[in-house]
Amino acid sequence: MDNKDKEKKLSEKIQKLSKEEMDRSIEDGILLADHSNLYTLKLRYEKSLKKEKLNDEVKNTIKRKLIKLDSELKNIEKKLSKKKMLNDLAQQTLEVYDKADEWFMKTLNMDLVSKKKK
Repeated sequence: MDNKDKEKKLSEKIQKLSKEEMDRSIEDGILLADHSNLYTLKLRYEKSLKKEKLNDEVKNTIKRKLIKLDSELKNIEKKLSKKKMLNDLAQQTLEVYDKADEWFMKTLNMDLVSKKKK
């Protein structure tokens, strides 16, 4: 499958999303982008701390920034994991309902067929 086919399928998939799914996807994308940017900043701060030429005041400022960054990263990760967990649970529930509906219909059909034979 070439890139044009992949792009077409992705485009079709996006067009089928409901408003709520689209909003949720956008929000998740923003959270992931924020997380990526903050994590990159954290890595840069940590790399800066390893430099021996920094004075104590600058090192302490960087350490305070790192503490704030860690806190913010944890908040974003919690939001993402909660959403993922809720989405996974909802998906599992839908699968159970689909199976239950399938078996209900099979049972109902068996009852109807057996009643017709009598």
